[in-house]
Amino acid sequence: YKLSKQTLATAVALRAPNQVLFQLLNWLKQNPPLELKHENVPEILTWAIKNWHIAHLQNIKQIHI
Repeated sequence: YKLSKQTLATAVALRAPNQVLFQLLNWLKQNPPLELKHENVPEILTWAIKNWHIAHLQNIKQIHI
């Protein structure tokens, strides 16, 4: 459970997977609605699949967190 496969990457905390997914969607420039932050994982994934915009990542080579 890592954000990166690089050596020494920090493991993702899975105590609140819904909040982790919400933050990841933000980092990936997908702009999830705020009310999604407290939804369950299946609901967040459903939203992410329906609303995914690859164009938001155009020309982005790295995301600093």
